[in-house]
Amino acid sequence: MMEKQGADRLDSEHQSMQRQMVKLNARNAELEKAVEDARAHLNHLEKLAAIDRVIRCETDLEKALQAILKTTQDIFQSDRAWLLYPCDPEADSWHVPMEVSRPEYTGALLPGKAVAMTQDVRESFAELLAADGPITCDLSPSEPQWDPDDTFVVRATLSMALFPKVGKPWDFGLHQCSHRRTWTEEEKRLFQAIGYRIAEALSNMLLLKNLAESEEHYKNLYETALVGLWRTRIGDGAFIKANQTTAELLGYDSVEELKANSKASELYPPDVRKTYVEQLKLNGYASGMETRYVLKDGTEKDISVSARIFPYKGYIEGVIIDITERKRAERQLAQVQRLLEAVIEQSPIPIVIASPQGQLVVFNQACRKQLLIEIDDDVRQGVNLLEMAPTWKDYDRDGNFVPTGKLPLALALEGKTTRNMELRVVRKDGTERWEIANGGPVYDDQGNLIAAFVAFPDITQQKMAEEALRAEKEFTDFALNAQTDTFFVFETTTGKAIRWNRAFNRISGYSDEEIRSLKAPESYYSAEDLQKAAAVMEKVYAEGASTVVISLVAKDGRCIPTEYSVSLLGDSEGRPEYMVSVGRDVSERNRTEAKRTQLEAQLHQAQKMESLGTLAGGIAHDFNNLLMGIQGNASLLLLESEMPMGSLEKLKNIERYVRRGVDLTRQLLGLARSGKYEIKPTDPNELIRDCAAMFGRTKKEIHIHTHLTDGTWTVEVDKGQIDQVLLNLFVNAWQAMPSGGDLYIRTTNEFLNEDDVRPHGAAPGRYVKATVTDTGTGMDKAIQERIFDPFFTTKEMGRGTGLGLASAYGIVKNHDGFIGVDSEPGKGTTFTIFLPASDKQPTAKVREKDELLGGNETILFVDDEEMVIDVGKQLLENLGYTVKTAFSGLEALARMDETGSVVDLVILDMIMPDMGGGETFDRIKSASPGTRVLLSSGYSIDGEASEILARGCDGFIQKPFNLKKLSQKIRRILDSPA
Repeated sequence: MMEKQGADRLDSEHQSMQRQMVKLNARNAELEKAVEDARAHLNHLEKLAAIDRVIRCETDLEKALQAILKTTQDIFQSDRAWLLYPCDPEADSWHVPMEVSRPEYTGALLPGKAVAMTQDVRESFAELLAADGPITCDLSPSEPQWDPDDTFVVRATLSMALFPKVGKPWDFGLHQCSHRRTWTEEEKRLFQAIGYRIAEALSNMLLLKNLAESEEHYKNLYETALVGLWRTRIGDGAFIKANQTTAELLGYDSVEELKANSKASELYPPDVRKTYVEQLKLNGYASGMETRYVLKDGTEKDISVSARIFPYKGYIEGVIIDITERKRAERQLAQVQRLLEAVIEQSPIPIVIASPQGQLVVFNQACRKQLLIEIDDDVRQGVNLLEMAPTWKDYDRDGNFVPTGKLPLALALEGKTTRNMELRVVRKDGTERWEIANGGPVYDDQGNLIAAFVAFPDITQQKMAEEALRAEKEFTDFALNAQTDTFFVFETTTGKAIRWNRAFNRISGYSDEEIRSLKAPESYYSAEDLQKAAAVMEKVYAEGASTVVISLVAKDGRCIPTEYSVSLLGDSEGRPEYMVSVGRDVSERNRTEAKRTQLEAQLHQAQKMESLGTLAGGIAHDFNNLLMGIQGNASLLLLESEMPMGSLEKLKNIERYVRRGVDLTRQLLGLARSGKYEIKPTDPNELIRDCAAMFGRTKKEIHIHTHLTDGTWTVEVDKGQIDQVLLNLFVNAWQAMPSGGDLYIRTTNEFLNEDDVRPHGAAPGRYVKATVTDTGTGMDKAIQERIFDPFFTTKEMGRGTGLGLASAYGIVKNHDGFIGVDSEPGKGTTFTIFLPASDKQPTAKVREKDELLGGNETILFVDDEEMVIDVGKQLLENLGYTVKTAFSGLEALARMDETGSVVDLVILDMIMPDMGGGETFDRIKSASPGTRVLLSSGYSIDGEASEILARGCDGFIQKPFNLKKLSQKIRRILDSPA
């Protein structure tokens, strides 16, 4: 029993000891846990202390944050620590102000680089802002890994939103890139605690930075203020403090100079100083007091002073503002106001300004004149326009009477605005004027009516112009509809027709309604023509206008060839808005195109002949002067009595060669159309008979057949030149019939109308037609086109000059006629000449005497060629005349003015430099009307010889002339009655 009890006691004690051991183990565990917690807490505090040390040691915000990030990275052994700003889903972008990374992970995001906001980042920011603490991200290998710039891979993130007291939230975070990482709760708590410290540091540092910036900003504002800021000592007024503007306003270079040399009490005039001090004592401040300061150099400046006194501090602070410009502006404003009043009074536009009670403030001269109202200037201000007995009546544009209460001024006083109200004013004298009224109320800043105004310029002239414009439009419509050409305008963008005339309706066959509904231009033209027109439109858009010929497709399907003049009409800014086209039906013109081509060819021929004729005329003139010298010297030699027989024959050969040269120059002069020297009414049949008979005597192998119409009309011609034309045609026929043949010459009377003569540029009327037809070899079209060209010949070299037909063409044209040719190879040739008919009777033939005729009168021989003067003088002296010479028109007049000079005859060259023969003739006749004048020339220009003869010249002789012809011409003039 005892043993059993002992055993039970031992067992009980053993169990008790086991229980105690369990308690001891539990206590030890608790102690170990407490130690571990204490150690962890201590570690936590140490790490926070490290952060706090960084915060305490660094006052520069950027350096402090950079150090905190570095310390945080070391604490957590992370690959990257960063701060992001702003953590704001509503922002457009964000950036990383700073970051620290291990060397192998640098450059993930360039610090400060702005990154555009994306939806993913926006959502991430919203999650951070809503969370109570840090947010972790531990990515598994299968999950997407953030790789913003392909420089590193983020495998774990720990981040939280920071809320500093200044600015928007920040984002503080860690990245683990080298491996996956699961962030512990302790790490999260530590990270959150560090985040709070960073937020607090951010708040303090940003506040300090803002305060420093504010102080710097205030200092800068004080120093750079455009107004003077100052502080003066109470009592003596010495400057304690001032900015540079104050110094400069008072004329000093620096604040130090101002303090040393000036006192505020010395700047004001005494009366102003007294008022200033009283205000400060009474109110403690003075505001906006305007006065004049005396500057350092003694000059004065307008200023405004505001100041406040601080008695307990012993100083006065204030502001001075330079109001010199404002004062000047006020004075100018007063001048402008006076000027404005004068301008309104003298303005040609009637202007009325009334007070809110309707009393006149302004009622200018133009207004009084327009309404014929007289108001005494002394009482004008008290006049109420609406209560005045009206001396005029107003009617609207429809003729309705407008009562006084409905006039623009009355409406303006009611707060209503009038825009461009047209009124017809019947004045007290019954005259009418039109005006256009604009008026309305004038309010102050609080919306109170302070005045009402009306301006009503006279638009009588404008109304008259509008009426004229309306009449002009009616006229334009009438003119457009009266013309046969189509007129059509459409919008370039829509193709909508804007305007057209009746001709377009008539030719196109479309009604007005149809034209309005059709789109231009494609509705009226074929696709082919539209493509052609498109190329022209490029030119229209580039140059503004062009022409094109296309066919208008009428409603019934007819295609009407039309020439369009197309132009652009732009809007106010010059952009193409409308296309304007004027079209002309060219069907008839197309039918006459061949005829037009013929006319152009003839015009070209005429122009070519004109150019060559000018050249030929000049050559002929100079050549005739040369021949004159040869002919004159030959004539002088023939006068010598003793001459060997062989020499006499040689001289006659020289004369014969000179005559051949004369024939050549005649051809050149005919080519030049340079003169019809002896125009006489002539029987063309008689002229042709004589010429044909002479030619027939030399060319026996040619059988000449004449068929000359009896009663052929007279022609006024230079017989020698028409002889030359006929002989050229006869010779041309003879050369075309080398074995002989028949030559047919016919004359008829013809009346030619406009269509007949238009291709030749001649006048319609009566003509004598002469045809010369041969039975020779004929010619093809190519030769016919050049037959009248100068120097063109089908003969071999040396057998022809090519001037015969060209001179014939020129001579006939110079007689206001025309010549043509018709031929075919092997069928002969016909030349047709048309010469204008005359109503005059043919003059009788005068037979020339075959003898030399001399005399003893005095002759003045005038020529600009020394050679001609020399030989002419000798010829005249051999005829017995007393000869004076002159080389110009001026010298000839001087010879006429010589004392005792008697001149019976002047032989006057027509073409001379400086003063031509025409002017010389007129001045000789003016000075000595009885003096006879014989005109001499190798050619004339534009009919000048004929004009001089028509003015009373006594005769004409063409160079070169021989002695016999000269002697007879002189005697005929001198022996004729005065």
